[in-house]
Amino acid sequence: MTADTIRDAKSAHPFRPFDLVMVDGTTYTITHPDWIAIAPHPRPREVIFYAGMNGDDYRTRWLDLNLIREVVVPSESVAKQIGRA
Repeated sequence: MTADTIRDAKSAHPFRPFDLVMVDGTTYTITHPDWIAIAPHPRPREVIFYAGMNGDDYRTRWLDLNLIREVVVPSESVAKQIGRA
């Protein structure tokens, strides 16, 4: 997995929520581009994902890029169908 794939999904216009699928099957849904951060380094080792908990309470997760199996970005038509556009 390259950070460029995630950067492309994060900076898409218009932004569409996307999923990060981990090797263990866990899925993290990125609903806003501000909820994920990638170091401006050419070869970062991890990304930072901010997960909303309850109200103003958030949990920060450091996700190792080597453990991300797939970035799933729905097409615009699919995103509209599932309410992600």
